[in-house]
Amino acid sequence: MTRQRELRDVPASVGTRLKDLARRRKVDFNLLLDRYAAERFLYRLSASKEVDRFTLKGAALLRVWSEEELRPTRDIDFHAVGRDDHGAVRTSLADVCGVPCPEDGVVFDASTIRVEDIRQAQEYGGLRARIQGKLGQVRLPLQVDIGFGDAISPEREEQDYPTLLDLPVPRIWTYPRETLIAEKLEAMASLGEVNTRVKDLWDIACLSRRFAFDGETLRTAIAETFRRRGTSLGTEQPLALLPSYYQDTDRAQRWQVLQRQVGTGAHGPARLEDAGNELQSFLGPVCASLLGARPFIRTWPAGGPWQSAS
Repeated sequence: MTRQRELRDVPASVGTRLKDLARRRKVDFNLLLDRYAAERFLYRLSASKEVDRFTLKGAALLRVWSEEELRPTRDIDFHAVGRDDHGAVRTSLADVCGVPCPEDGVVFDASTIRVEDIRQAQEYGGLRARIQGKLGQVRLPLQVDIGFGDAISPEREEQDYPTLLDLPVPRIWTYPRETLIAEKLEAMASLGEVNTRVKDLWDIACLSRRFAFDGETLRTAIAETFRRRGTSLGTEQPLALLPSYYQDTDRAQRWQVLQRQVGTGAHGPARLEDAGNELQSFLGPVCASLLGARPFIRTWPAGGPWQSAS
């Protein structure tokens, strides 16, 4: 078989393997394709000269920390350094798209890159890029959201990104868990009652169930994020840490929709009220220390509660 014929057969072979994987894992094939597209884009980023500019955050990052699919996502979220104008971002992403990886069968067409401002009420300012990829004749649309200027505390980490198949592994920069939590808390505090992003409640609860945290490290991350974004914690606990926040009918309905999306295998809080109780236990004492301008010398074992540091 010629090299050209082998390359033509790669997309079909990859598609077959992904379908088999979807059957074995009992997951939706289209969601698996979305994950595959993100993974292969991240590999190209890791092999490009742009790798040091971008730091992965958001739901796609959860896959680095847990073998479970905690929350399906079709997007990739980054924090980036450098110029935040459309042309500079388009050039960077085009360089990433141009990195070859013939063994994964994916082609990202740099000519399809479209960049726009993010100005939605539920989002932070930044840029959103849409890129068209293909696996043979199968379309792989990709959305990349990019933010600029945020504080990362503690320092970002270099990690391997898990692959669905036996293919070259992305090695990329990632947010620490503390900053991911801090940004989600800041979103809750700044948006207040109009916040409809129940996915943030889910993500924080899942992380608090699975990982240990140092209280002072988390406190510092929250303080730095609020300071950099110009958000005041105020004089009392954020609304999202009060019981009344979890009694909203619309928010409860959104939680039910999220539950159907994540399925039963993610092992997170089943009810919105459960998520509220877990967030209040996890973040309430940290926010209290910030409000009182006190250190928070405690440790959180996976699942809690906070304990005095030994």
